[in-house]
Parts: sequence; structure tokens; C-alpha cells
Amino acid sequence: MKSGDYMIHVFIEKIKELNMPEGEDTIDPMVVVEVLGQKTYSSAKSGVGAIGETVYNEHLFIEPRGVDKPDAESAKIMIKVVDKGMFKDKLIGQFELDMSYIYFMKDHLLKHKWMAFSNPNTEDFAKV
Repeated sequence: MKSGDYMIHVFIEKIKELNMPEGEDTIDPMVVVEVLGQKTYSSAKSGVGAIGETVYNEHLFIEPRGVDKPDAESAKIMIKVVDKGMFKDKLIGQFELDMSYIYFMKDHLLKHKWMAFSNPNTEDFAKV
């Protein structure tokens, strides 16, 4: 990887089959993308249940400037789904991948892939 400016583009097509927090029938899911200390957010959808899917069709961009080579090589892209709350967002699940993994793929692109999110705050971290 090189030092310089980067553009991270995440297209959120849809989410489906969310695990509801204990005692909840619906949530207001929002997608958060974090990389190199920067964050961007999707819109929040209202009243989504556990079964079915929610369509987003949203493009999220992060454009870190002047990234040093070691920082670029060790950077992680964190994608989270949170239940949007009034004062605090509750983590539903997350997926993390290395920025270098994407960088070294053909066309620097990971396309048309489902990602299984897990919640590290639950008793069974391995549960999707």
C-alpha cells in the first residue's frame, strides 16, 4: 500500500434477519462505517422487525487524506448496525475487515457479498 489520500466507498444495499435486543419487538437500525478515525452514517429506518429485510440503497464515503503507509496497511474498516436511540445507539452487530484486504483485491473492490455481523457485547460472540 502507498502513503497518500484514500476513498472508502461502502454501498449498503439491504440488511435482513436482525436479532432483536432482549425485550424488543422492533428496532430503528442505522449503519455506521468507521475507518482511520473517521465515521459516516446511513439513514435510520424505523420500526424494523427481526424477520424480513430492509432496503437502504445508500452510498457511504470516507476520504482520509495524507495517510501514512504504516497507517494504511494496518487500517481496519468497521461496519456496524446500531439501534438508533435518543441519547445512545445500541450495537446490534458489527463486521471488521482490513483495508489492505480490499486494497489488494482486483480493482480494490469487494462486491456483491453478504456479511454476517456478530455482537461482541453478547454472551456468545460467535452468534451471528
